Formats: sequence, C-alpha cells, structure tokens
Amino acid sequence: MDIIHLKSKFMVYKKVKYYTLPKSAYPFLIKDKFIENDFLFIAKDDNEAYSLFLNLKDITNDDNVLYYPSSDTIFYDAISQSKAILSERIKALSSLVCDKGKKILITSIKAIYKKTAPKSFFKGNYLNISIGKDIERDELIEFLIKNGFTKTDQVTDKGEFAIRGDIVDIFPIDLDNPLRIDFFDDEVENIRIFDSITQTSVGKIGSYVFLPVSEFSFDDEAVSKFRTKYREHFGVNRDDPLYESISNKRYVQGIENYLSFFHDELCSIFDFFDKDTKIISFHDINEYSDDIEADIIENYTSRKDENKITVEPFELYLTSKEIKEKISDIFTDFDFEGSKTDYKIGESFVESKANQNKDLFINVINYINENKNVVISAFSKGSLNRLQNIFKEKGLEINAFNEFLKIDKYPAITVLGIDKGFKSKKLTLITEEDILGDKLQKPSRIKKQGKFIKDISSL
Repeated sequence: MDIIHLKSKFMVYKKVKYYTLPKSAYPFLIKDKFIENDFLFIAKDDNEAYSLFLNLKDITNDDNVLYYPSSDTIFYDAISQSKAILSERIKALSSLVCDKGKKILITSIKAIYKKTAPKSFFKGNYLNISIGKDIERDELIEFLIKNGFTKTDQVTDKGEFAIRGDIVDIFPIDLDNPLRIDFFDDEVENIRIFDSITQTSVGKIGSYVFLPVSEFSFDDEAVSKFRTKYREHFGVNRDDPLYESISNKRYVQGIENYLSFFHDELCSIFDFFDKDTKIISFHDINEYSDDIEADIIENYTSRKDENKITVEPFELYLTSKEIKEKISDIFTDFDFEGSKTDYKIGESFVESKANQNKDLFINVINYINENKNVVISAFSKGSLNRLQNIFKEKGLEINAFNEFLKIDKYPAITVLGIDKGFKSKKLTLITEEDILGDKLQKPSRIKKQGKFIKDISSL
C-alpha cells in the first residue's frame, strides 16, 4: 500500500510531502486524483470522515464510496453500539468482500483500531429475496436466526422478525421501516414496506438483500466456539449470565467485547484491501495513535478493577505498534503536480455584507465574472432557490443542477455540504457561507450509503 498525507501547512515528514490545501477542497482533490482506483481514506475523527463521505458522494455520485464509522460507545462499554452505526459498519465490510467493483472506504483513526470479523464471515453471508423467487420460508427464518435477528410477536425495532402463517415481518437494521414478505408455498409473492407503529403498508419493493445484524453468528458452531474460548479464558462459570445467554443463543448488550470468542481469529480493516491499495490521510496517524491506545488500556483496566470478565485488548484491537507497522513501510513520495498551489482558499464576501455602501451580490457577481467555472454551493434546496432568485434580480442567470457531475454550464448553483469555498485551476467554488456568513444552525445532512450490492448477479 502507498500512504499519502496531506497537511494544512507545507512541510516534509519522512518521505511524505505535505501541501497547503483548503479543507473544503479535500473531496475535490480526492475525486481528481484517486477516484478511479481503490483507496482507504483515514480521517481524524468520524465527523471529518462522514462529512467527506457525504461530499464525495455528492460530487461523484459513485456507489463504490463507503463509510466505515467507529463505534459510538467507549472502548469496553457494557452497552452495545447503536444499530445505525452497526448497520453502516456491516454494509461497508460486506460490500468490500462481496462487491466486485472499486473499493473506496472513508473511515477514521479510531475506527481502524477495532478488529473485525474475518472476511470469510461476510463472504456469501447475505440472502437475496425477490418477488417470484423460489425460496423456502424456513430457509429465510434460518438465515435470520443464524445472523442475529430476534424473534418477536410483533416487529417494532430493527433486528427483529415475526412469523404469522405465510407472512414473515422483518426489520433490517439499514432500513427506516420493516418489510413484510408474503409467501405462496415456496414462492415470494409480495415484499411490502410497512409502518412499525401502525403495522400498515406504506409501499412495495421488488427485491431486497438481507445482511447480518452483527459480526458473529448464532449458529451451533459459533456458539460452541464461544463456550470453548470462554472456558479457556475464564474457567467454568455456568452461573455467569453472559455465558448462559450466549449458550441459549440470546443477544446481550456489550457482546461486541467478546467478538474474538465467536471466530478462530479476527482481522483488521487493512485486510479487506489489496497490498497495492493507496491509503490517504490528511493527518499524521501516529500523532493520535498513542492516545487511542491509552484509552483502550484505561477502559480495559477499569473493567478489570471492577472484577468484570474482560477480554484482553490485543484480542479485540490493534496496538499502536501494529498500526505503525502497517503504515511504516508504505509511505511514499507522491507529486501532486503542484497541488500546493492548485487549491487556494476562496473569497469571503462577509465584509461586503456588513458594509452598507457596497452591494453584496454585485460584488459576488463581479467576482464570478472575473473567474471561470464558478459553482455556488447552497446548504439546502430552499436556500438554492432564494440565492438563484436574488442573482436573477441583480441581472445574473445561474443554472441550478441537482447533481454535481451534470453541471455543464457555468456559473452554476447546487446543494453541497461545504462551508468554505476555494479556487483552483479547474473550478471556483463559492459557498452560501462565503456570501451570507455563518448560520447558527445548518440543515442536517443524512444520506444512505446507497445500493449495497450493485449487481447481485455478479456475485
């Protein structure tokens, strides 16, 4: 692997060249330089990772771009991570193994520390259901039980399923509403989306790919491995509620802290990529690694001090030494062909807004006329329409585009989640914040990862 570091200040670190680069230009540089090949991007934290993921999806419309967040709980927490976070992680790992397209993953430094289920766990571990397809109802139920779904009388929460005659209700962790599958003998007759509160149908779909709801199975083999490793680590303690629950295939909070007991061995996120895959980061990973490892050890020690049965850190997490070893030999010189001057911090018009003697939008129009390939970025469709109308009143027609890649006439305006603009040889970006200043509250940007498996027939 090659690892490439970009820094906000121009400097040289080992063999890695750092270039001055406005943060708003990150997704655009990645699009220009790397989007055609596999790469793993490691952000400072999940906020930076998720923002880059959304913006990169917006400007590339590429379903190969995946997001892999860290757990939203502390290390060794007795509470399991949220189902929303777990869903993103499962989808990303499953896609990396099952999808034959490019591998583009956006993650964070914290996320790369946590070991994962082996690649073999995800390979083929999905179930494609489609209308008219022959599949035994019991086969579907067996898949759900094996992969962590909980049987209930009525589906109300993600990860649950219920059986009512020839109807099976299932709530996948990556959907906002559960699915109701109607069988006619061994054929799927209907797949309906329904409201978990009212239990009434709200739509239909033709097919769906079910994924596991966790990184381990509840089949006999996996449970047997858990029991064996538990006894090897802690001796025989049949009164332990954890041991009893897993023995009876019941899910318990914090079970992720025993992930290594369900598998022969775990792997890291690096194992999901080929050796020639580029690793990109805007930060010196080593600068943060020791603090993360210290948090892991501190939380592990705290649980031990409370006499709680705890798996040692090296079984669940990479050490800082292992992280450094994985990246120590993959630093490389990389010439961005003048990247240190390609992207410059954009223009701010806030002072013009405060100056009553100046017309804010006339100043913006003058700047637009002085530059080429100008795109204005609005925070929402509503603000896009307002800005477009104001510019029209001032005598400038600005074309609106729903998708960044379809912009073919400038100046243009679209919706992007970018705060500050920039200027490069190819593009000049002006944001709503550049024009009107910082908003107290910006619209929330929630986006699905998109279609999990783009071509199920290719698997």
